[in-house]
Amino acid sequence: MLDVMGTAGTVFGVMGTVFALIGAAGVVAFVRALLRRHRALRFGETARAYCVDTYVTHDSDGPSRRRAVLSFTTPDGREHRVTSPAAGTVVTGDQVPVRYLPDRPQHAVVDTPAGPAAWAGAVFVLLVLTVFTAFGALFAVSGFVGASMLP
Repeated sequence: MLDVMGTAGTVFGVMGTVFALIGAAGVVAFVRALLRRHRALRFGETARAYCVDTYVTHDSDGPSRRRAVLSFTTPDGREHRVTSPAAGTVVTGDQVPVRYLPDRPQHAVVDTPAGPAAWAGAVFVLLVLTVFTAFGALFAVSGFVGASMLP
């Protein structure tokens, strides 16, 4: 019976570790995306993009999201397309200002300052990911410690 409990604690610890690693990867990916956007807005080149298409994504358990496909040309004559969250007023054919880093035009962002709601959303996402990571780590530690304390 004790061996089963030790195995269960180890499995619990491994699953907690997996969840902690997934949460940490989410935090890293989200922070990298925020930094990439910040660098593009602060140091990037400006271009006029045209909305060439819009579409709506449907999540099975969440709200629908409107997206816009934006096309712009860099000074070297190459055309690039990026997909961006679309405000309700962006329709096909509209001009939209974008900013991009010259070495990464595929990561262009719409040139609009982030308002308080965007910052609040970013903080919320980081908080949720951090709590997810912390609970995974807590479960990992409790599982491994519990498994190691058995005779």
